Amino acid sequence: MIPTFDVVKKTKNSGFSLVELLTVVGIMSVLLVMGTVLFRGVGQGETRESARTLLLAGLNNAQSRALATGQPVAMVMTPYDEGRENELGKSFTLFEVRQDDVTGDFEAGQQLRRWSLLPGRFIFSTGETVSSSGQNAFDQAPVVSISVKDDQFSRRVVQMPAIIFGGDGRVVWPAGEAELEVHLSEGTVENGLAIATGNDLDDWRQREVFVIGRQTGRVRYLQTN
Repeated sequence: MIPTFDVVKKTKNSGFSLVELLTVVGIMSVLLVMGTVLFRGVGQGETRESARTLLLAGLNNAQSRALATGQPVAMVMTPYDEGRENELGKSFTLFEVRQDDVTGDFEAGQQLRRWSLLPGRFIFSTGETVSSSGQNAFDQAPVVSISVKDDQFSRRVVQMPAIIFGGDGRVVWPAGEAELEVHLSEGTVENGLAIATGNDLDDWRQREVFVIGRQTGRVRYLQTN
């Protein structure tokens, strides 16, 4: 009888040395930092693109509705000092408007779309224009009276700046001959004042800039830094 033997394979336990563990941890840390930076960059780019697309759509929609109905349509922007706290200087909507034959004042009619909130920290900004003879649409006396909701139960009437397209598609407000511009910047609003959180509010090259032809009503985006 041939004896049988159980063959037992011995395995040597192997582990990572301290140097290897530190190397792996170091590589993971570098990758994590790089991923965070890249993610933030993509997020900021997407936010800027979203703000740009939203405002362009709002302006074009206002002109299209004015042309379709033959009646003035206003893109109304929330000012820095009136309205709901989380929408100061950063939301807009569309209203039908009519101009009083005697006073020349614009009176708001039917609201045509829900309030749109600019994404991220973007707000409408005042200040210097691209053209030396240009006009910033947000640098104007509020022209349209809007009833806004303060909370669930109370409302109040607020005067808001607006860009108004006539029934022929031309810009009828703000009045003037200078090229009309709309600027967006990164910032917050505190006590009726805009505080920059991104780029300098006084430097138009750091903004999202839109130019509106007064006679055509067409909007174009100006590429900035």
